[in-house]
Amino acid sequence: MKKLSVVFILLSNLFLNSSCQKKDTVVVEIDQVLAPVSEDFWGTNFLYWIEDDASLADGKLARLLKENNCPVLRYPGGTVADNFHWKTATLDNTYMFPYESGEEESDFEEFMSFCAEVAAEPMLVVNTQSWFLKGKIDEGAQYAADWVQYCKDRGYQVRYWEIGNETYWHHVMTAREYGALVVKYAEAMRKVNPDIIISANGHWDINMVGTKERTDKEFLATFNEKMEKADLKGKAKLMKEGKQMLAEKKITKGEAKWWDNVLEECGDHIDMLSIHWYYHENRLYDIEPKLNELKAFVTEKMNGKAYKWALTEYNCNTADHAERVAGFAEGIGKFLNFGFDVATHWPMRIGGMEHRSMFSLQEINPQYPFQVFDIFSKQLTGNMVRCKSLEDMYAFASVSTNQISIVLSGTGVDSTKLVTVEVPGVKMASKSIRAVQYNAEVIGKKTVMLGEKHVPVEVSRKSIQVAVEQNSFVLISIK
Repeated sequence: MKKLSVVFILLSNLFLNSSCQKKDTVVVEIDQVLAPVSEDFWGTNFLYWIEDDASLADGKLARLLKENNCPVLRYPGGTVADNFHWKTATLDNTYMFPYESGEEESDFEEFMSFCAEVAAEPMLVVNTQSWFLKGKIDEGAQYAADWVQYCKDRGYQVRYWEIGNETYWHHVMTAREYGALVVKYAEAMRKVNPDIIISANGHWDINMVGTKERTDKEFLATFNEKMEKADLKGKAKLMKEGKQMLAEKKITKGEAKWWDNVLEECGDHIDMLSIHWYYHENRLYDIEPKLNELKAFVTEKMNGKAYKWALTEYNCNTADHAERVAGFAEGIGKFLNFGFDVATHWPMRIGGMEHRSMFSLQEINPQYPFQVFDIFSKQLTGNMVRCKSLEDMYAFASVSTNQISIVLSGTGVDSTKLVTVEVPGVKMASKSIRAVQYNAEVIGKKTVMLGEKHVPVEVSRKSIQVAVEQNSFVLISIK
């Protein structure tokens, strides 16, 4: 009886140890493809008043972006696009963001010269808001078509065109009004060049209700009338007041869902959907389910029509540097798994978000987003494949003809964690495996870089074991 008890205990311990090991095992399923890695994913935003003549004069910025193989540059920026006239590189209202326009800023020709120097493709955002507020939508559509014509006449190859920026966050247009405007713009622009890719913008949450639909109705009743009578300074004040007049702060409350209404109006006239996502490290779990929910909704709504997907602004906005850097890397993995066709990180440089910028504002020194792009764009190639992650550790991986790249994210672990990685069907060999750990390294007051160190890997024929520290990420390369 005693012998049986000992055997039972030994078997129980063996089972428990095996269970613990499996619980800490990441499985990379190389035959389960999620999405191809788009070469156009590693773009950024060119802000015409930040990337001005003085900033571009010494060629440093162009040289760094070219070294990093930056594929796409978005112009003239985000919110500014709806207050910007491309023909003159001036603002419609200089009392509104970014308050700067003139000869010292980068006009369209200068931007295109910069794109040529970097070997990057341009993405252009056309002004909708200025024209809508003036009741001149047809003129706005023609102005956008003139831009397409200008590019055609000059031989500029511009595929990507966004109609407005974050329209859903402004109280200027409802989803229906925006969708109807997109139709007019798209028709005018396609008469010039039927091959361009036209995008409408919206929130990543399918339940988001547009800001105008949630804005105080009494304010809206007199808003347009006041705008017509006000001077430029008064118009800027009214626009600012409008942002503060939300009757309902919860963005999903209401029946007029943004994407539902926009797609009904213009879904047949567009080729691409643009979203922005500024996330925090503790909300990373939202990204994949919300994106897949949106794609499923669009597919059903539009009877299977295939759209391109653009992520034209994104960043991890967590205040803590260590959490933000690791969260930024993990977010990229989730966006790659979704399969965005084109993406442009925000911002390349800007005050107020300097720690999250690709380069420092004054010295134009590379920071961690630049480094992450440099590493991931070279290592994550081919196809993204399914990974069975852990509860406290997210994993993502790519497979190309000559390499498997696996990233283990330490955003969810409380301390250093020993992780086993299995790649069924692949025999492991120490000489073909390399593991590097990256984490945030703060230099001085303004610069955040990646700290880098090689980490030891324990290799068996069927698995790899590696330690992952909190708020770091480990890249494993298997040749």
